[in-house]
Parts: sequence; structure tokens; C-alpha cells
Amino acid sequence: MQRVADLNLSEGLAIGGDFKNQDLAVRRRLERAAIRRADARQLVHGECWCVVDAAWLDLWADFVRGGVPPGPMTNGVLLNTDTGAALPHLALATDYRCVNPAVYALYEELWGTGTGRGRPTAPIARWVTDVHAGAVDAAEASRVLKKARLRARAEAQTLRCQFVHREPIADDDESQLFSCGWCCDQCLVCCAVVFRLLTDPASRSKPSRAERTQYAAVNALDGGDEERSGAGAGADDQRSSLDR
Repeated sequence: MQRVADLNLSEGLAIGGDFKNQDLAVRRRLERAAIRRADARQLVHGECWCVVDAAWLDLWADFVRGGVPPGPMTNGVLLNTDTGAALPHLALATDYRCVNPAVYALYEELWGTGTGRGRPTAPIARWVTDVHAGAVDAAEASRVLKKARLRARAEAQTLRCQFVHREPIADDDESQLFSCGWCCDQCLVCCAVVFRLLTDPASRSKPSRAERTQYAAVNALDGGDEERSGAGAGADDQRSSLDR
């Protein structure tokens, strides 16, 4: 069996980044438990089935049992590249399987639906467990999957905190000072803008001391000479809170 280090994999970027920074044993356990919780043999009223390549599901099952990461879902192999219709020879269970929106959304969030070199494969949605049946309209499929995707995004972020190893922040590294850890790993600019909007003393009648300190720190990061003395204290306060 190949080792993960030999595969030079870069998939799963949305949830964990490079696999070398992940505790795969923990990820396997968490993913298997999350999928089991989301799985169901019957659909809730208004839901549709999502078709998944059986070969990819076998790879994922091998992964959670100790194998190598499966990479992004390969549902595109089930479709005719010219027409987008399902290939005629496909058989349920042998070539494809059907999962509920909650399971599909988790797979989508954790592994993605494309290689990164092209457009990701759109969900193959059906009202019945037959890939050759009439397709669910793309807009309707998106509506059905919307709630499942929101839940999957939240759960995936929770899982990420448990299996991704993060480098410790150096005492003199202010690049992580205003990283929210949700939209990106280093969102200094966007978070600085948010902090400015939320903590600008001019926008409130009586700003708190903490608000003034944070506002001074943002001004210092923007290169303001006037507030540079207050930024040092704000940075120290922020780092001490992260350490705790």
C-alpha cells in the first residue's frame, strides 16, 4: 500500500490543507462518525437522492479503514461528457450509489467534486434511485441541497479544528492577529475592515476601553504613525487572549 507522503496529494484544501498537516487517524474516525449520523435509508419530504460514483465510495471506505485519502469525488465518470446524460451501462450499487443530501453535502465539503484543474461536477440529483430517470432541475437541486450544505459547512469546520495541526503563532508574528479562522487562514485585510467598522469610536457614543485598544491596533497595522504606540498594547492583549 502506498504511503500518503508518496502520493503528493493536495485535495481536501477547503477543509484541511495539505495532508501532511492533518492527523489522518483522527480524521478517519471523525468522518466515519459524521457520515453515519447523516446517513438515512429514506428521504425527508422534498429531498432528492444524490448519485455518487461507487468506485469513489469504495476508496473512501478504504480510507476510513486506514487507507490513503480518496481525493475529490469522481461523479463525472458516470456522465457522457458531451451530453451530460448518464452512461447507459450504469447499474445501481455496482457503478453508482444514492445518498441523501446530508451525506452528499458532507462528502462535497470534505473532499470536493473536482480535481481543481477544471469545473467541479454538479450534483447528479434524482427523485428516485435510478440514475437513468429524469434529472432534478439544477435550480431545484440547489435549493434542496442548500440547507444540507450549510450544515455540512458548519460540521466540517468543527471537524477541521480537531484533525488539522496548526503551526504555533510566533510572538512577533502579527499576520495572524486578526485571523477569524472561518473564511480563510490569513484574512488580515478583511478582518481589519470588520474590526474598524465594529470598533470605530466615531460610530458609537461611548466606546469601551477594549474597543479603543482594538481600533488603535488596526490603525497601527494600516501604517498609521499616530496610533503606533497604542498598537503594541493591543497586539500583546490579542496574543495573550489567543494563548489562553
